[in-house]
Amino acid sequence: MFRKMMFAMCILVVFSLLGSGLTLASEGIPTWEIVLDPGDFMEGDYYIESVEEFKGDLYAVAKGEEGQGGRLFRSPDGKNWEVITEAGFGLGAVEDDCGTNYYDNSWDMIVFQDKLYLLPFEESCYLRPGLVMRTSDGVNWETVVTAEDLGLTWSFWDYIFYGQFHKLSEFQGRLYVNVEYYNPEADLPESAIYRSPQGDPGTWEEVIIFPGWIYPGTFHIFNGALYEASDYVVTPEWDDAPEQIWRTFDGTNWEMVIGDGFGNPGSDGLGGFADYKGYLYVGAETGEGDGAQLWRSPDGVAWEPVSLEGLLSSNDWKVEGVNVYQGELYAHINNCENGMSVFRTKDTSTWQRVNTPGFGNPNWCASHHNAGQVVFRDDLYMGTIGYHGVLLKLVHPDE
Repeated sequence: MFRKMMFAMCILVVFSLLGSGLTLASEGIPTWEIVLDPGDFMEGDYYIESVEEFKGDLYAVAKGEEGQGGRLFRSPDGKNWEVITEAGFGLGAVEDDCGTNYYDNSWDMIVFQDKLYLLPFEESCYLRPGLVMRTSDGVNWETVVTAEDLGLTWSFWDYIFYGQFHKLSEFQGRLYVNVEYYNPEADLPESAIYRSPQGDPGTWEEVIIFPGWIYPGTFHIFNGALYEASDYVVTPEWDDAPEQIWRTFDGTNWEMVIGDGFGNPGSDGLGGFADYKGYLYVGAETGEGDGAQLWRSPDGVAWEPVSLEGLLSSNDWKVEGVNVYQGELYAHINNCENGMSVFRTKDTSTWQRVNTPGFGNPNWCASHHNAGQVVFRDDLYMGTIGYHGVLLKLVHPDE
């Protein structure tokens, strides 16, 4: 009992000093260190949405709560950070029916043709167009395309709303981006993919439209094909629909390889992809109260479930993403009651817990798809989503 009391007291001390470089560890579980706490620079609520390496530096997006906007951080070593954009990614605020309205977030980043791309997302009211921006030096930015440029706008009650960009991928020398919007003629949400050979203004073309996709999910390249998963689909009657996975071998012709949400009729939400030892892996939420799932396929067509028996608690509701690090497969699992969990395996039969639930903080529910993690200088970094989310580094992975 005394040891439990002392442990609880230590946890309280740790969270009173977030961002000080203290480590989060538990007996027999690898150590994680907080390397970026946006609260040192931002007020209110915040969390880490996406991370990316660019020209030897590590970049991190911190989503800000309404009224303060998102910011981009940069570090040369993963320890010392500077803010390189002002609130709302340096794009300022406008006064509208959302109040003081900033760009809140960027759900992904990517390096393409020696430039870093960012997707400023206005998720408060959709009253500002989604953007694709890029930089060659991390400081000076240009907008290369907007949702308004692509005609992805609609009007209701004298308001004009705009589509928002979600994820990026490079495939066969072109840059791909997906975008969500509403089609008033069909009275249905849609998502679409656009691509560009250089990312320049005026070079973007529509590739495919997915009717009913409220949220497009992540991209991944496996065995010469580009895959995309949905993250929220509805029927023409706006009922929940099964999730889907599509792929293309040439960027133009697409085929659906999963259309039934892996047998789950509700809107499940698919997580991020990874390929490991000849298989393509993707996480899922059942939507039927059966908990998180992990699926794999040797060819992208025939899929089988990966057993997570003995790993999950009753509140683990989605395998949000999978990563490969130092020859092992890592799976991170959403849980907003006790905090997210991370497990790893060499063979998908034997799993090891890699963190305490929520890294000791039940508010840290998840890490975003596969955009919230990165391997930088041989270290694994993971951002957390939830109240006052931070960026962590796996310090001693071999414990």
